[in-house]
Amino acid sequence: KTAVSADSLFTSKGVSVIVDEGLQDDEVASALEHKGAVILVLPVMSVNLRDQSGSAAMLDAELIVKVMISPKSNRDNNTNLNIYEAITAIISALVKYARHPGGEFFKCSNTVAGISAFDPGLWVYDLFFTKECVL
Repeated sequence: KTAVSADSLFTSKGVSVIVDEGLQDDEVASALEHKGAVILVLPVMSVNLRDQSGSAAMLDAELIVKVMISPKSNRDNNTNLNIYEAITAIISALVKYARHPGGEFFKCSNTVAGISAFDPGLWVYDLFFTKECVL
């Protein structure tokens, strides 16, 4: 969330970046109604072991970031967030993000993006990332 919410594209347009903890339906609906766009960071979907040596383990955590846009509300509220610019900004923010040198970082998964909802009232693109970390 930190890397994405700091991106100037989203801060300049007041677009919310929300971490989904299962209780955010009202917050997401409000953001779509009042801004026409919201970025939703889902919980970690899976964790895979990459390597292990002694007491250290290298892990790959798979996660999804959703770009949700209500085209009418996006236009009517003058947010005018372009979905393709949003996708590019999220990918750029996450692949550049590093908590500390040599620490965890994000990379795009083999499937980078896919549309999960597309109708006149709502567009949703899922962006797939792998977070590499060491425990």
